[in-house]
Order: sequence, then structure tokens, then C-alpha cells
Amino acid sequence: MVRMIFWFAVLVAITLGVTWLADSPGEFSMVVRGYRIETQSIGLVAFALAASFVTIWIAWGIFKWLIGRPSALGNFFSNRREKKGRAALSTGLIAIGAGDEKAAKKAALVAERMLPDDPLAQLLAAQSAQSQGDSARVKQVYQQMSRADDTKLLGLRGLFNEARREKNIEAARQIAKDALKENPGVSWASNAMLVSYAADKDWPAVLLLLENQRVAKLIDKKTANAKKAVALTAQALEAENKDHQAAIELAIKAHRLDPSLVEAAVIAGRNLATEKAVRKASKILEKTWALSPHPDIAEVYAYAKQDASPTERLNRVKALLKRADGGQEGAKALAQAAIEAQSWETARKALSPYLEDKPSAGICTLMATIENAELGNKGRAREWLARAVHAPRDAAWTSGGFVSEKWLPVSPVTGELGGFEWKVPVLGLGVSESTQEKTISPFLPGKETPQAAPEEITDIKEAIIEDADVKEVIDVTPAPQEDKTPLPETDKAKVSPKKGDTAEKPSTRPESAEDLPAPPPTPDVPSSNNANKSKSGLNHLPDDPGPKKPEDKKSGESWFG
Repeated sequence: MVRMIFWFAVLVAITLGVTWLADSPGEFSMVVRGYRIETQSIGLVAFALAASFVTIWIAWGIFKWLIGRPSALGNFFSNRREKKGRAALSTGLIAIGAGDEKAAKKAALVAERMLPDDPLAQLLAAQSAQSQGDSARVKQVYQQMSRADDTKLLGLRGLFNEARREKNIEAARQIAKDALKENPGVSWASNAMLVSYAADKDWPAVLLLLENQRVAKLIDKKTANAKKAVALTAQALEAENKDHQAAIELAIKAHRLDPSLVEAAVIAGRNLATEKAVRKASKILEKTWALSPHPDIAEVYAYAKQDASPTERLNRVKALLKRADGGQEGAKALAQAAIEAQSWETARKALSPYLEDKPSAGICTLMATIENAELGNKGRAREWLARAVHAPRDAAWTSGGFVSEKWLPVSPVTGELGGFEWKVPVLGLGVSESTQEKTISPFLPGKETPQAAPEEITDIKEAIIEDADVKEVIDVTPAPQEDKTPLPETDKAKVSPKKGDTAEKPSTRPESAEDLPAPPPTPDVPSSNNANKSKSGLNHLPDDPGPKKPEDKKSGESWFG
């Protein structure tokens, strides 16, 4: 409406102007090359000028049209080529999706000829060659793309995937580094280098890369803090046998970043107790116990006070459970402390809520210990041992179907930093040095591949190529039927554990009643054959640093070189 009013006003103004010129008196005179032109009408002069401008404009348009004919003809053929190339691109992408390799190759050739510099045409050529298994052609296309500024990252990603497929770890690592230099915010390259640094145990580099990921908003602050805590805890583990103070500082820093991380609290509590800082150690352990109940926390908490008697340790465990009961882990910790203190009623009362509905192997073992140590009833002890063989498994450090006897900073299956969880493992997936279980591969559905034992996992670094996606291993082992027939007291045969349970700690399932610990000689001296003792290092006097922990295998040698 406003535009209509505007143009109407312009038309009125032009009409009034022309009328004014026509009615205005005046003369116009011009001499050109001896010719004199005169007129008494100003309106006629204005009309002549307007006609001249229109003529010049038309002539200029005709001139431009004539000049532009060759280029217009060239544009016609260019547009035609581009149209054919785009059509070939669509046909090729559809053929790739449909699995028609022959049609995809034909369309890729047309698209590459019609659109030689188009990134999509190059990508189609690479994917077509990849579907045909022509790795040389794939590398050639991606190398060409990596030399152009607009397609450099895409080309590097393709070369990285090819190096990963060929298990060329050094090449994959270098390509990921180049991609990070080009753009620090590239998630696939950042995750690849994170797994590589973690496998090499280069914890300072891991911490720096995690901070870069947080700044680039590839991960949120909570995730960054949790992974930083894992790296700091790994550093504390390495420093524990060399420098107690450094281990304490690193563990406390990790605990502040992630209070739920069990190993950080255990390291801090264990070393603070050695330094006689019992109160500080207790606070750290209490906070983590409330978030993540774990037997190592209860044990370190019980032994934190120097020269504590079994009764005093039992009281400390009771105090810990008053702050947070810890569920089944709390019950087992209390029962263990009560057994050491020969407080049999307390031990039975702690385990009684978990005896009705399929008690775990650890609880059955503790009950066998109580029956044997308190009453010397080997028959009842053998019954509990028989139940322990077929009982549900206890919680363990688990990652990607792999069960470890101790916490590890990096999963040997997925390469993930902080991938281990304290939970009940899937039945049948536990492995040890002498056991290999068959599971369905998450990469090739329907094919069975052996689950590698810890010593045979040598390609940890290959997890870099999975872009930090943790694959679930599907359990196909049928659940064993529980044998409810109690063994007779006169049967002296040993009960052998089931073959699939080799990943469990050997101390959690005694083979027979004869192997159970004898009743402690005095209330202040715990049994030397504790069936459920964890290896925290505090079973010794505070001045004794305990046995040295075996060095972990250097997984960095098998990942990125």
C-alpha cells in the first residue's frame, strides 16, 4: 500500500513538472558546426533530452549483448556440464547406498570428468573405490583432497581411516596430529590422540589435551574433570612407590575433581595414613564411600589408625557405615571386620539381609568362614562353599566385558580413559591368563571371536579408531543352574570352581572346608588366611609400605608405537 502511494506521488510530480515546462515561456538556442537550432518551447527541449538518453541506453544494451555472446555460449555448455555432473553425483550416491558398485563406479567417473574440482565428486570417487576394495585409488583421492584448503580435513579423515584399517598406527597418529594442527576442535583427531597418549601413559599430554577439549567445547566440564581425575590418579599410582608426598598431592587433586573415583580416595587415604594424617584420610574416604562404596575404601578406613586392634577396626567400619550403609559392599566389609574381631553375632547380622535371595559368591564364602571359625561346623561350611561355586558373581572392575582384578586407568578393550566400572560383570565374560571366552563381536554381528586374555591384548591403541564409542559385548553363555543339593558331611572331595570364574580373585572362593581359616588364636590377631581380604597394602604396620605392586604392562608399545 505504501509503495503504491509512493509511485502515485512520483507520477503526479512528473505530470506536474511536464505541464509546468510546457506552459513556461522561454527560448532555447544551440549552434553545432555552423548549424543553429532554436525553439520557443522548453518542453520540447526536455522531451528531446529524454529521448536521447533512452536511445543511448538501448544502444549500450545492444552493445553489451553482442560483446557477451561468446561467454554466454560458454556458460551454456558449462551449465550443461554441471547439470550432468550433479545428476551423476546423485546417481552415484544412491548407488553407493544401495550397494550397486558397478553403477557407482560409472557415475563416479562421469561426475569426476564433469566436475573435476568438486569435493563431492572426489568423495564419491573415493567411496566408490573403497566399495571395490581399491585402497590405492582411495588414498590417491584423499591425498588430493588433503592438499586443497577447503577439503584438507576431509582428506585427512579419509587417510586416517585408511591407516586405521591397515593398522598402520604410526601413520594414523601422524595424520591425527596434522588434523589437530589444522583445527584443534576436530573431535575425531582429538579423541584419537587422547587414546594414544593414554596408552603411552603420557599423562601430562592427556591432561593438556583434555583441557583443550573442554575449551573447544568437545566435552563438558564435568566429563573433563572426571577424565582429568583418572589421569591424575594414574600419575599417583606411578608415584606411590617413589614419592609419598607427590602421590598424596596428585590423589587429593584427583579426589577434588571427582570425589566418586575410588582409586584416588584409596591412594590418598593409604598414604595419608602412612603419614599419620588419619583424620584427613578418613574425611576423604568417607566422602567417596558415600558416593561409591567399595571394599578397598572400607579396608583402608579400618586400617588407617596405627596399631588398631581388630575390635577397634570393627568399630571404625561401623562408624563408616553409619554415614552411608554401602549396601552389600558395606555388609561384606562389616562382616569381614567382625570375623577378624571374632564378633560372630555381628558378622551374621550384617550378612543376614542378603542370605535369602541368591547371595553372591563373596557372601557365601564369608558365611562358610563364619561356620567353620565360630562353630567348627565343616558340614555347613561345605554347603556354603557349594553354593558359592554357583552363586551370582560379586562386583568387579569391568570394562567392555573385560574383568580386572584391580582398577586400571585405561580399558585394554576399548582404549577408553576411565572406562572401568565397579559392577557385577556379565556372566561368562570374565577372562584370565589361561581362559578365553567366545563372544559375539560388536563389529561383525553373527561372527564369534575369542575374547583375548590380558597378556594377549597387544593392540590397545587401535581403539583410537573407534572415535571413543564403547562397544558392548553381548553375552551368549547360558546361565548355570544352581545345584541345591547339599554335599554330605562325610564327602571329603574338594569342590572345584567353575571354569568361567577364573577372573574372580582366588581368595573369594576357597576350594574346601579344609582350606578355610582356623579360628584366630586371640581377639587382637586376625586370621592369616582371610578369604575376602583386598590388596590395599594396609595389612601391614604403618611404617611398612607393603609389597610393591607389579608394574602394569606397557600398553603404549602396541597402540601408536
